[in-house]
Amino acid sequence: MPRRDLALHFEHVFERLLARENVDLYAEAVSLMFEGIAATLLGAAPGREGCYFDGVDGLASTVKSPRQVEFTGEMWVGGNRTQWLEPFRATATDKRCTKQGIWIVLWIGNDRAEGELSSMFIPGR
Repeated sequence: MPRRDLALHFEHVFERLLARENVDLYAEAVSLMFEGIAATLLGAAPGREGCYFDGVDGLASTVKSPRQVEFTGEMWVGGNRTQWLEPFRATATDKRCTKQGIWIVLWIGNDRAEGELSSMFIPGR
């Protein structure tokens, strides 16, 4: 799926979750999308150089407010020929009414990063 389409697909799934629709997060490739989001936001973070992100185990979502969904689970992280699980949490907040788009805040282990959804799947980031 092209990168721009991934952002649009995430937005569609996010809207379905806000509408309290029952969504199979794995069938909708949300774990895969969080791999890309994590790589964009944390790929160059100190201590994360050379790491890769390989999906979320036990991915679950909770609607926290009419404009916010929280995702939880454990992210598979790899590097130096090994893989391990780290606590994963992300919030997606709808800030489109103030022209800020959909804002993603991501925590993996002790690391935190944030950004706007449409910038998460830009090639070369």
